Amino acid sequence: MKNKALRITVRTIALILAILFFLLFVVYMGEKIIFAHFFYNADSKFATPGISDGYVPQGFELYVPCGINARERQAGFLACGYMKDKSASRVYVLAKETGEELYYVEMKEADGSDYTGHTGGITYYGMYLYVSGGDGCDIFLLKDLFDGDNKITKVGEVKTGNNPAYCKVFDGKLYAGSFHYAEGGYVSPDEHMLTTPSGDKNSAVITVFELDINTGLAKSETPVCVYSTPGKVQGMYISDTGSILLSTSWGLSTSHLYEYDISLASVGAFNFEGSNVPLTYLDSKCLVRDVRMPPMAEEIIYIDGEVYVMTESACSKYIFGNFTSGRRVWAYEMA
Repeated sequence: MKNKALRITVRTIALILAILFFLLFVVYMGEKIIFAHFFYNADSKFATPGISDGYVPQGFELYVPCGINARERQAGFLACGYMKDKSASRVYVLAKETGEELYYVEMKEADGSDYTGHTGGITYYGMYLYVSGGDGCDIFLLKDLFDGDNKITKVGEVKTGNNPAYCKVFDGKLYAGSFHYAEGGYVSPDEHMLTTPSGDKNSAVITVFELDINTGLAKSETPVCVYSTPGKVQGMYISDTGSILLSTSWGLSTSHLYEYDISLASVGAFNFEGSNVPLTYLDSKCLVRDVRMPPMAEEIIYIDGEVYVMTESACSKYIFGNFTSGRRVWAYEMA
């Protein structure tokens, strides 16, 4: 009787495991089918860092070493994110070419307490590192990433006139973009909710500030220009052809990679705290590419015709990406 009961139990467990593995296989293959175009044109590059430690990936940046020390010369990518347990947010330093995780540093406030910000974006310029903060971009010293004490301390801030979810520096200018999704509790100010000349309803903005390479601060409190964007934007980059790339995502919904040809864009003026500054609309008029990608795409970078995409889906906060493509950084070929 006992042997019969044992056999039934073993068979039941085996059946449950078989069903579970079948469902996981269906999920895995379903992603490859749904996003077939993306995966056909993309290569897996390297592992997403920190996902087994409660780290939630957010910011992502290409790093070009400038010879600070041996540690710095190994670096090729930077990634930042917050921690599921609300401990200090982290910046990961990844090896050039391979993307292998070298080490991480914990982020600190100016008073030495833990910096626990969302850290949606990361970039650098001169001696300074920028991470998107509450109402601007927080400034850290770049050398602190490589001095060996495994911590980096906030030393200042650039106010950007929005609540930036991502940031990048190009030609000495800081691009800081906001995120809007009302259903998720992220609501832009009324002045950022714009109807474009093409009739599109844009709901977020990128403000652009010229930086002082010596101080790391903005040269003026007024941006040199503003871009009007759709909502749900998580990252941006400028390609070698001058087009603007945006990544958008929210939860389990499909992520998108949008490419905009600026030469086709409508322009206008934006009232920034009483000053009129040049405005460019990123909308359907200048949209030249829309690539559907797996959920939870975060910041992107562009390298030699490929867009590198890091997602947060595999972290311990969400987990499901462990059974799909979320454990890896993918590079989409833009040809």
